[in-house]
Amino acid sequence: MAMYLSIVAGFLPALVLWTLLLIFGVKTYRSCRLDSLPWLGIYFLVSFGSSFGSPLLTGQAIDSMAMDVPLFGWTLGELQVTLIHVRTFLRSSARLVLVVLVLSDIAFLLSKAGVAVEWGVLNRLIRVRERSTAWGLVMLIPLLLEPALSLVLYLYYV
Repeated sequence: MAMYLSIVAGFLPALVLWTLLLIFGVKTYRSCRLDSLPWLGIYFLVSFGSSFGSPLLTGQAIDSMAMDVPLFGWTLGELQVTLIHVRTFLRSSARLVLVVLVLSDIAFLLSKAGVAVEWGVLNRLIRVRERSTAWGLVMLIPLLLEPALSLVLYLYYV
């Protein structure tokens, strides 16, 4: 019983911090109408969920193929390195789209504050903000491809 209490006590500060961050995000979204905040939350939820599932599925698939011939005749090390590179590419591309969304909201706030946005980069970021739903869906594609890749590999070998 004491062990469970210590685990709960260990997670309590992080839970309080995430709750306060969520409250701050909701209040900021309501007052400023920043379109990137919901996508930021979706990114963290999907990324958090896939960070636990994908390595587990991939690890079990690679463990089960120790006796079999891996894909394309690769060694197990080559397959693991390739999967790590693909996972890194997918996460990095999702983060890049998320950064563009956040920068578009910053440009929007600058335009609201009276900064001239007629010149190149800020004007383009304002246009990105107008299509934030499409950009958010583009951000979700690599995030959902990562666990899908692990699931396909798991189903193929296990």
